[in-house]
Amino acid sequence: MNRALAWVLAAALLGHGLGLANGFVYDDHRFVRENPALLTLTPTAALLDASTHTADADRDVYRPLRALGHAFDLRAWGPDPFGFHLHSLLAQLLAVTLAWALLRALFGDVAAATGAGLLAVHPAGVEVAGWISSRGDQYALIGTLATLWLLLPERRGRARVLALCAAALLAGLATLGKESAAVVPGIVLLHDLVLRSRRRVLEPLSAALGVAAAVCLRQLALDGASPIQVPPHGGSAVTQVGWALYGLARLAEHLVLPSQLSIDPPQELWARGGGVFLRPLTWVGAALLAAPLLLWRRRPQLAFLTGWALLAWLPSGSLLVTLRTLVTDRAAYPLLAPLGACLGLLIAERRRRAGQGLKLPVAASCGPGEGSAPVSCTWRRRASRVGVGLLLALALVCARRTQVFRSDQTLWTNALLQNPDSVRARLGLAMSATSTDQATALLEQAVAAAPPRSKQRAAALARLGDHLLAVVGDPGAASVVLAQAVAALQHWARVEGRASDDLPASIGSLAEALDRLGRHAEAESVLRAAAAASARPAPLILKWALLQRVRADATQDRALAARAEQTLAEAEALAPDDPLVRAVRSRW
Repeated sequence: MNRALAWVLAAALLGHGLGLANGFVYDDHRFVRENPALLTLTPTAALLDASTHTADADRDVYRPLRALGHAFDLRAWGPDPFGFHLHSLLAQLLAVTLAWALLRALFGDVAAATGAGLLAVHPAGVEVAGWISSRGDQYALIGTLATLWLLLPERRGRARVLALCAAALLAGLATLGKESAAVVPGIVLLHDLVLRSRRRVLEPLSAALGVAAAVCLRQLALDGASPIQVPPHGGSAVTQVGWALYGLARLAEHLVLPSQLSIDPPQELWARGGGVFLRPLTWVGAALLAAPLLLWRRRPQLAFLTGWALLAWLPSGSLLVTLRTLVTDRAAYPLLAPLGACLGLLIAERRRRAGQGLKLPVAASCGPGEGSAPVSCTWRRRASRVGVGLLLALALVCARRTQVFRSDQTLWTNALLQNPDSVRARLGLAMSATSTDQATALLEQAVAAAPPRSKQRAAALARLGDHLLAVVGDPGAASVVLAQAVAALQHWARVEGRASDDLPASIGSLAEALDRLGRHAEAESVLRAAAAASARPAPLILKWALLQRVRADATQDRALAARAEQTLAEAEALAPDDPLVRAVRSRW
């Protein structure tokens, strides 16, 4: 093994190894810990049924390769998070090795060492390598790097045919890991346009075929759901482009100064204030976007690498998504290898100009056969020491960030530290609170911190109402809060053209609060009205049947029990194959 790669892998182990002691955090609960489908998940079910990927009703997330990886870990290691984190650590080491192999084949040892090194230990990579739910990003990058390694170097004859077939498969698997890998044909095409005199057709076409097959599977499983999110801040298409440029500059800022990384950065605050095109960072983002064009003729290798980074950024957090997800660690992760290689090319150019060698790691000695000038030996030693020192320094920062993902408590405490106005952090801390009073206070703070009429406020009201009803046991206070939550969620359902998962759950909780207050007719009216307006009325009708059955059992009212049976039959008629309805019937 090349000694530079050994140093880089050792630094990656130092930076991410402490994550083996971490637990399940945040989305890990719904994707892994509370997802019973993983116990029996098959490749066919993962590819065609998005409901197997998560325990909740969110069906716009399609990550079949990630779900299969979680299923493998669960069967191999059981519910212990150690095995899941070991899988993610090994995936990180594989991604680093592939980045080194690809960059070495294209640009030489120095670019390979810096590109793989930045991917190995940059703190922005911790969210992906240390958070089990982000493993789809790892699969996407691994598949992308392997596809590029097959397609970018020149291959002929039988080797080329095998490379084309394997690349199509790997590009498809990468996209099944996460749809952001769909840009891989564009990276192949950009490479040929910038660095080759002769254009190739089969290489980008093979990658495109694999991506197209994965996208078709996604559309089939999600019934044609759009991969483009709704812009949360509104504005024209031109305004959204401005926010994308602003977010690109912010992302560059976080890459250079990663000391304030957070799972919940204060991006909603950035949208306040003056127009986006009046902000200097917007024009910095425009300059970054223009960098490949400016470098195309004079520095074609740098032009390709910066173009690769921008293509990788595009689906992860820019024009195709929204400001809300523009500046995230995960959006930065696929950019690290090409940007690190840019740094390596600049170092190599400096070496060529000086007429001196540069190696990693530090050479033990400079013998007489290595050059007559002692300055050459000094340069090499100093450069090697600086490189190893930077690797170790970043690895220590990386290890410190890894500790943030130790538990929900540490994760949300850090998020609140970085963003004191964070609503999501308060909601997360409330979930892990050790006392009812502490949880209540945090939920009330979340409601107060959320901007009026925002989706965050609607979600916070819904969580507070459920808490007051189910934990505190105060249906009177819960009914007031839940009524506000339902009104806010209905407003956003009209704005976005689709109801969130919180809406039917909050309506059901509101009806339960009213029913417990003795306002039975009002509770039924709320559920009936919501069912009439819903595309899936059966769960709401089922909720009313359950409330009737609880009252009938408590009062021994046979007439009410009969009405509960009729209501359940009504839910069965609406959705006879609904698993929830069938489960209730089996236990009725």
